[in-house]
Amino acid sequence: MTEYVFIALFFTTLAVAVPKSLVKAGKIQAANYYPALLSRSELGEYFVLFALGVTFAVAENYRKGAGVIAFEASVFVLLIYYSVGAWRMRVKFRFTARATRFYILYLAFQFAVNAALFAFGSTAAGVAYCAFCLAVSGVLMDAAALAALPFEKANNARYLKKYSEKFARLNCIRVAVTGSYGKTGVKNMLKTVLEGHYTVLATAGNLNTPFGIVKSLESYRGEQVFVAEFGARRKGDIDELVRLLKPDYGIITGVCEQHLETFGSIERVAAEKARLGEALEDPARLVLNGANEYTMKMAKRFPSALTAGAEGDVRAEKVTETEKGLRFFLTFKGERRFVEFPLHGKYNAYNAAMAAATALKLGVPLKDIAARLKLIRPVPHRFEVKREGEITLIDDGYNSNIEGALSSAESLKAFSGRKIVVAQGITELGKAKKRINARFADALAEAADMVVLVGENAGIIKKELGKRAFNGKIIRLRHFSEVEKTLAALLESGDVVWFQNDIP
Repeated sequence: MTEYVFIALFFTTLAVAVPKSLVKAGKIQAANYYPALLSRSELGEYFVLFALGVTFAVAENYRKGAGVIAFEASVFVLLIYYSVGAWRMRVKFRFTARATRFYILYLAFQFAVNAALFAFGSTAAGVAYCAFCLAVSGVLMDAAALAALPFEKANNARYLKKYSEKFARLNCIRVAVTGSYGKTGVKNMLKTVLEGHYTVLATAGNLNTPFGIVKSLESYRGEQVFVAEFGARRKGDIDELVRLLKPDYGIITGVCEQHLETFGSIERVAAEKARLGEALEDPARLVLNGANEYTMKMAKRFPSALTAGAEGDVRAEKVTETEKGLRFFLTFKGERRFVEFPLHGKYNAYNAAMAAATALKLGVPLKDIAARLKLIRPVPHRFEVKREGEITLIDDGYNSNIEGALSSAESLKAFSGRKIVVAQGITELGKAKKRINARFADALAEAADMVVLVGENAGIIKKELGKRAFNGKIIRLRHFSEVEKTLAALLESGDVVWFQNDIP
């Protein structure tokens, strides 16, 4: 009978481990298959599952069959719980070829660990061990990612080497845009202003990884300029992108406390972004944000670089904002041109100055740049203003950084009507998340009439708003799926709703 009991324990444990692991697998996939550290919630699950296992083992020891029945009943509940959790994941795990290899490796690890159950001679010990197997499934996911990483890196290197050779044969000017924020906006503005003088191809959307840039190569049809975003989540990412594209010109939009979970400090983020400037054959072809502390330190290393933004060689001056967008003057060496476009956030005026600085280096006159900037349209999910009947929706759903969030909160003040913010704060900050989200709470307290909080930072922001004597209503939701239903009950004619940071 013990053999059949162990077989039942083995397969039911494995059945629960599969949906439980999908949530962790989604996080690892989003982190480009690097192991994801255990969160507090995962550690809590670990101890709860292990405690249950010990409790059921004790029950089994004193009364044969009681622990097994209790464990199997709990497994049934857990199967439903983790299946619902996997189904409600905001970012679904996608079974690409790489993901399939990774998940099969995980299943092999889980199967092997579970199979050790059959070495036990006691049913009570077997029950406790099965609870342990469930508890460590997240750790096994990390182990699978770690084991697969060397092969995946080597496979990626072979793939990217092939395409770097293709890029080397392209007869075009290559421009790379990197920074903690503003990459997509600057890239799109530069593409627009250059198109009056050149044919231009740019990476689509927010594709800023080596594979995203390679995908853009499929659209190349002999354009004279190629503009690419360079993203970086960890040390070495910029070097990998530089080897792939070998840029002629570079833009560093600024550095802020973003991706601290993987970099550890803002100084390391800045050092990684500076690798773009070091890779250029001519540092005079580099454009730096003239009002960012870290890019201005870079300017001392690259004295021939052009600075632009709120301060610098190319400036956006007298920036004003209305519900319809921005107005400002673009200046360079005494020449001044008026610009008006339907984008919000003063940072977009400064982004325009950085795009203009690069266009100037490529021979485009300032008057033509100003004229082309009027053609700019909002980037999807970057403070994109939409109208739904009598309601104004502001879609700012792309992954947020603190500088952009503070600027967006300031822009919200330009709108009339009751201001409702649906927010999860700033993510991927590691130990700095309390401090940075406290700054975000400051901005919310000044700009919002009502705040709907959801996600990992909801508790932090709610507590910080309480400290600031925020007079508006605060609603905290458990899951993103509750947002739509909650808003449907709240909204009134004339309301303005700002969706901040990756709210589906």
